[in-house]
Amino acid sequence: MATEQNVNESVDAIEDKGTKVLMFEDSDTDATLLYEKIKRFLDQVKAEKEYAVLVSGIVIAVALDNEFTHPELGLLLKNASSVVVYRSSPGQKAQVVTFMKKFTGGKVTLAIGDGANDVNMI
Repeated sequence: MATEQNVNESVDAIEDKGTKVLMFEDSDTDATLLYEKIKRFLDQVKAEKEYAVLVSGIVIAVALDNEFTHPELGLLLKNASSVVVYRSSPGQKAQVVTFMKKFTGGKVTLAIGDGANDVNMI
């Protein structure tokens, strides 16, 4: 419940700034349907100056496990002003950072954590 409340507060704070929020649902676990949603999100943000992406550990695992999603996923995340990955394991956090470093050609990737379980990511 605390995570859900924190996610809702994050969405509210981001939207209060006028930033579009794209949120994947925990039910987005079919890789093909997830890929289609990523492409729809990319179409939605073409005209946006700024947007944020929220994704759970369940969904990011599906995306990272299916390489055909990587080009569009990388583009979506790279161009976002913020990416929030929640309810994720330390290994998943590290995978996201590694994925983004690879996708951006080794650029510095900022990752913020609040505990010892975030060491792999940072």
